[in-house]
Amino acid sequence: MKRLLCIILLLAACTQLNAQIPDKNINFYTGNIEFIFQPPLQKSFNAQHPLNKEVPQINLTLILFDNYVEYLKKISKISQKTRLTILYSPDLAIDEYDDNLKLIKIHELGYNHILKKINDYLKLHKETDEKFLLDTAESLFTIAGKMECKVSDLANNLRLRNISADEKCLEPDSNFCLIAKNKIAVIKPAIQNNKIFVLTETDNGYYSELLLDRTNGYYENIIVSHNGEFLAYTVDMAPSVINLSTKKANRIINSNSNKIFLNMQWAPNKNILAGVVLDKKTQERNIFIYDADKNENIEIKNKNEILPENQLFAFPYWSPNSDKIIFASAKSAHLIDLKNNLSISNLIMLNGSFSELMWAQNGDSFAITETVGQTRSRTEFDDLDFRKTLIRRFRITEKYEATEDYAQKVESRNTLKLVEFSHNDRILYLEGRLTNKRLDKPTMDLSKHFKAYLSPFPASSVKREDITKEIIDEPTELPIKYLYVFRNMNGKQTHVFDAGYNHTNHLYIDKQTNWWFIGLRNTTPFDNSKNLYNQRTYPYPFSENNNFLFSSLEKDRIEKFINFIENYNIRSFEFSENASIITMLANFNGPLNVWSGKVIELIAGLTKDKNAFIKHNE
Repeated sequence: MKRLLCIILLLAACTQLNAQIPDKNINFYTGNIEFIFQPPLQKSFNAQHPLNKEVPQINLTLILFDNYVEYLKKISKISQKTRLTILYSPDLAIDEYDDNLKLIKIHELGYNHILKKINDYLKLHKETDEKFLLDTAESLFTIAGKMECKVSDLANNLRLRNISADEKCLEPDSNFCLIAKNKIAVIKPAIQNNKIFVLTETDNGYYSELLLDRTNGYYENIIVSHNGEFLAYTVDMAPSVINLSTKKANRIINSNSNKIFLNMQWAPNKNILAGVVLDKKTQERNIFIYDADKNENIEIKNKNEILPENQLFAFPYWSPNSDKIIFASAKSAHLIDLKNNLSISNLIMLNGSFSELMWAQNGDSFAITETVGQTRSRTEFDDLDFRKTLIRRFRITEKYEATEDYAQKVESRNTLKLVEFSHNDRILYLEGRLTNKRLDKPTMDLSKHFKAYLSPFPASSVKREDITKEIIDEPTELPIKYLYVFRNMNGKQTHVFDAGYNHTNHLYIDKQTNWWFIGLRNTTPFDNSKNLYNQRTYPYPFSENNNFLFSSLEKDRIEKFINFIENYNIRSFEFSENASIITMLANFNGPLNVWSGKVIELIAGLTKDKNAFIKHNE
């Protein structure tokens, strides 16, 4: 009996495990279609996640066939009450002769296959005029110009601009990155795989140019070099770079290799790309450093010690002058000096765990956060579960030794968060009591729990002779009006988000980005490339990419802006260099497109017309 009970409990546990994402259904809705998606399982840990490709293609599928049904209704060739329910389940066998005639079942996203299924369903109804049903999927694009694309009242009220819409107003966007002030790269799903376009602003709007046509691979992870000359991307998880002027593309890793992308970052002011790849067969990690100007991989020949590549976190920390890179492992930091073609293993070694790193502007020193202790619960974060957190400042000597500046050491039982170096070489940081018991809400208000500080002056500083006042040996508290954090991911288990409202389009995200809105006068000009990568993992709520936005706006105005991106479910957005313009993925006119707007005008529009915003999200 006990054995039987154990078997039942085991089966119940397995059932719960199998019910987790990505098994959970994802529902898409348009005016004419309800699309139920039963996601396939990821084949292996190293394989591309199926949702990354499926979700953008479903967005395109929905737009094409919703447009098709709407067109047939408009010319009165089908019943005006027609509404389709489609079940897409690629991993399950589908009974072609199901008794439920109201349910259209498909096992693939082949458009001719879907078109036939829909036509067969429409033919069952006497109101359908079969002569007007389309025969091939390519014909779906021919009716696009006959349908009207409506822009929501909210977008008009907020003076938002659709950057990527063309005459067809059909193909959605799945990702984008800013190349320059008037130029944007976008990824669009196609009938097979996807394409990359470059959108350039002209006097008559944005001009769309095909950069990379569809191929056997799948494009993702687009990031641009500092001056907009090169675009890095992956094709089926293999890192590549294309020259945006010559349109010449080059693979960084040999095409016969089993190595796949983990992470990569451009140097701040040089066309050099650094990153880490993983060998799918051996599970070994390797660093790559690619010089795009010379189209060659840089080989570090002067190795003090071989870097422990298999133990490294994937993120490269570039110095501001692009001469040095630090890779971190769990308790150590390792240096690569490109100027002298040298690598140093274990530049610093910690007793605790490495969390994040921030370079000083001179590129000869850096600050880190170190965590001592470990969490007791894997489901919620509480900083009192750790013994302490430290901020430590290190300087790199001519002999490549790291000396610690103990004058700037900060220790706290609470959470410490690096922000930036001030103009007088002090560390701006946040400190506060951090607990997080919920991961289903993207915005956190830390205003009552955190304070902003400047660390003491360094023990030795180039600008010390310029300091006329008494040297400060204690942190200085700064007046902070508010502190909000917006996370694009609720948690690592949630990859797909309703991009906008009513589940019309969905957005797939697998990288966490945290935007810190700080009500504090900025100590240096806002830099859009500023990114502090945090290596702490779940349940810490602010892992991976952390961007800081200093704002002089009043609290009520910044609240309206944050409520907008949260309530409308904006998950992918970037700011211009001076943070005056926001560029985002949203579906204000149906498809998921790239939109932009001035932050001040957007906030003003929200203040004037609250009713339009509420109505838009009902």
